[in-house]
Amino acid sequence: MPIPAFRYLNQDPAAFQSVLIEKLGAMQKSATAKQWAQIIQGLPQKGVKNSEILDSAVLAHLMAQPDDAKLTRAELIDWLRAHTPTIKEVPLAHPSYEGWKQSLGPNQHYQEILYVLNSETDNMDDAISILQFEIEELGFNLEKLAADPMAAIRMSEQYEALVKRRATEKKDYVMPHFGGVQDPESHTHIKNVMGHTRVSTSGNLFFVHEIQSDWAQRGRKGEWKGIPLAPFVTTTEAWSGLILRRQMQRAAENPDITQFAWILGGGMRNGAIGTRPSGDGIDKFYQDILPKIANQALSGTGEKVRFFPIRFGSDGEEKTIEVPGFMMTDKAREKLMQAQPLYSRDVIGDITPYRTPQQQEILEREIIKMREMLGDMVSIRLATRLIDAATGDPVAGRQTARLIEVSLAARNPVQAMRHEGWHYAHQYLLGHADRQAIERAFAPGTRLNADVRHALVAAGASPDAISQCDDPQEASAHGFALWSQGLLPLTAEARIDQEAVGLSGMDRVVGGIFRKVESAFVQLGNWLRRVTHQDKAIHEARRVETIFNQLRSGRLQACAQDPFEAMARSDDPIRQAAFARRERQTSGL
Repeated sequence: MPIPAFRYLNQDPAAFQSVLIEKLGAMQKSATAKQWAQIIQGLPQKGVKNSEILDSAVLAHLMAQPDDAKLTRAELIDWLRAHTPTIKEVPLAHPSYEGWKQSLGPNQHYQEILYVLNSETDNMDDAISILQFEIEELGFNLEKLAADPMAAIRMSEQYEALVKRRATEKKDYVMPHFGGVQDPESHTHIKNVMGHTRVSTSGNLFFVHEIQSDWAQRGRKGEWKGIPLAPFVTTTEAWSGLILRRQMQRAAENPDITQFAWILGGGMRNGAIGTRPSGDGIDKFYQDILPKIANQALSGTGEKVRFFPIRFGSDGEEKTIEVPGFMMTDKAREKLMQAQPLYSRDVIGDITPYRTPQQQEILEREIIKMREMLGDMVSIRLATRLIDAATGDPVAGRQTARLIEVSLAARNPVQAMRHEGWHYAHQYLLGHADRQAIERAFAPGTRLNADVRHALVAAGASPDAISQCDDPQEASAHGFALWSQGLLPLTAEARIDQEAVGLSGMDRVVGGIFRKVESAFVQLGNWLRRVTHQDKAIHEARRVETIFNQLRSGRLQACAQDPFEAMARSDDPIRQAAFARRERQTSGL
């Protein structure tokens, strides 16, 4: 059973973040090991759960250091990120237990999702697999090799270093359910499944058929003899809360969903539509534990878990059952999605140069351009200094909802403004298909992602700004800011056009010849990729360039305001036909 894709939830700002790391980020920049331990021991009074502190093993790490050993905040957070297991969300392309679902009607979409604990060793295995793929891919990517001949050597060195660092395998847990699922990167059986869920969407309903942790269940029954201890699995509220809140978040991301519900208990186990109590604790789990978790997540929205009727069954065997759930109101949706501010993490310096009349004029002109690009709904504010609330560090810019703020202390406020302007466009102006295309094109490991990193280095960006490119949305924001200043050619042809050919007459002649030869090689490479089905990256780069041009010209915000323009950009053939009909009517044809 192949796994089509995965994402790391606690490395994704849109999903889950470590509260422990967030709180430490607001602390002083340096302290002794003993002082850090005392600080962390007091964090449960500030919202950090004891279980997260225990799972991280950070106190044991600090106690093993000399009391007067100095640690910077950054070093401590880096250690936590490296040693705290990450949570991998794996949706299965081919469900194993679809026959165990409750029938919800003809338009039901069923899905099974695994939640996997990745140890530091697992994370290195993933990184090794990705590097292996990228090294093999270089053999088919003449364009990338021509642009960066040292890439293969660098990747090989990284690969060797990771293999040397890889720790000895720890004892893993292999669950009976989904035990045959293979990871497409390592081609080994998936292990350390913290829990799984089976869910369906049907019309406006998001329904949970099951939330379960074999690992936790077996460990509890056997008093953890022979079953490895691990984060989350030792506490029912921890593993079930993570999975339930994630499903609530996924439902909130779907604008069609207005109801969220789950099974009543043991009487609905494995697709049944009965209501009799099971007597084995499952009823308490679904009717007591999950409602408490959901109500806590819904706090402040005015919405709470209640019982409402859902019709189940088909082929004459239908039944209406009162099940627990809640209504996905606008307030609930907003709370569950919890969009975090997006930051431009660039070099911060002295604000004096940007107080001159000339610099003020440049920024004022840029604000006018941004409003022409983004529309009148956006607010743009210049600030003396901006602070990341999570870390206490100064940042170059940030975008929250329809507000863009830019720090006058940024190395390049214009670039920061365009970076945050892209985040606004991504959220409010791009269509769903364009957003997906952008995130594919700028994903880690792609040519565009690597080009953005190289361009940031050449432009003197901060290491934090470069590391942001691990997130495709951040990489695309940096990409747009660089591209709009002429610092990032997107296509091979654009890169050739930007190459210098020299100053003297001979330089220009020789340079022109080499550019023609290079262009011929690029065209040959493009042809080879087309005949071997390797031209996907070329197509995506051109699509990115089209989207960037549409934003710069103001076309995207015009589409967002004009429903007929939106029809022209829609992937829906019905909406495209409506646009064509409107155009014919307007032109009198």
